[in-house]
Amino acid sequence: MTKHIATRLSTLPLLFAAILLLLPANSKADSHGEGMNVGIWLNRHIMAEGEAAIVDFMDQAEQRGINIIMPNYWFHGYVIYPGSRYVRQHPDFIGKDPLAIVFREAQKRGMEVHPFGEYGFFAHFHYGDTEPGEESKGYILQENPDWIVRDRGGELYHYVPVYDAYYYSLNPAHPGARRFLADVLLEVMDLYPESDGLHLDRMRYQDPDYSYDEFSLKAFEAIHGTNPLEAAPEDPDTYAPWVRFREDQINHFITILSDDLRRRHPDALLTAAVVPPYFMRDKFQRWDEWAHRGQLDVAIPMMYGSPELVRRELEQVLSMLPAGVPVWGGISLGAGEEATIGSMDVLSAHGVPGVVLWDDGAFMEQELDFTPWATGERRGELPDEVETEVEEHPELY
Repeated sequence: MTKHIATRLSTLPLLFAAILLLLPANSKADSHGEGMNVGIWLNRHIMAEGEAAIVDFMDQAEQRGINIIMPNYWFHGYVIYPGSRYVRQHPDFIGKDPLAIVFREAQKRGMEVHPFGEYGFFAHFHYGDTEPGEESKGYILQENPDWIVRDRGGELYHYVPVYDAYYYSLNPAHPGARRFLADVLLEVMDLYPESDGLHLDRMRYQDPDYSYDEFSLKAFEAIHGTNPLEAAPEDPDTYAPWVRFREDQINHFITILSDDLRRRHPDALLTAAVVPPYFMRDKFQRWDEWAHRGQLDVAIPMMYGSPELVRRELEQVLSMLPAGVPVWGGISLGAGEEATIGSMDVLSAHGVPGVVLWDDGAFMEQELDFTPWATGERRGELPDEVETEVEEHPELY
């Protein structure tokens, strides 16, 4: 029996977090006692392998305590499914509909499906073997050059050395780009009305150096009478309004998308993978405001690292949010099974009602069974002593 996301659970201070699971849930289906929802981000790679690989993954997920599948459908400027009115289907999936297979197999197993728009504002990317620039920004931005984000120096890509990759982003401040992305992300809900919810990612700018494009500069100057290029980060009087302007652009997009989703699919939930608290300013992602306004049903901070890192970041999240804002944990299986067990124990000890796992590839390579946390049979206990030295969070590109 599916444990639908418990919406609008009270997120209390840490001292009282253990009673979270005793509160009534507003959900489509019955809860499994005091267990956790366990979701997984299903990346495109397994879906690209075909129907047998998808069925094998779904079998493993069912046997190992997963009850929510979040299949990726928007990446590299393409969607995974056929028949889009707005963008092209990814070349790897022409003539196929892997989402239909995921929905079919999930329904057999009583699982929920929340399609996952992984790339968000990022409309294109390529690796370092391609020369970056105007000719390499992807067909969407080729057709709509005024929609692109630029850095302070005018560059139109964001280079991430660890991946040797160049990322090109839609401009959150441009009304045309916002409407386009909202249409793209919501279309999956119209084509697959059996979806239980919509899951967002990369609802943010790349980093503080973006977007100094002409449209954004003029829009800011029309409001504040100053040029953001003259605002220095070390001068809060001039720089703070520029920070808030970019936060407001993301906030406005979330308002558009949330309002459209509530109107067209009132029973669907809106969830999002979001950055930890100390990245919120750099990415201009005020997801706490989305949740507080009721635009987001569940926030899932990405806390990728050791159990100590997960505990530190989770406690920061719980301390900054008002009651009534539901939070799950997003953790990476790439840290290894021992770290995953420790992180699951941290989340359950804090009374967090759900977790989402990154990602399907690591899941299939490992054998860890999440059923004890899903049923509530296992509940972690926090040590009295907390390590003061915790590794840094990896960069979120």
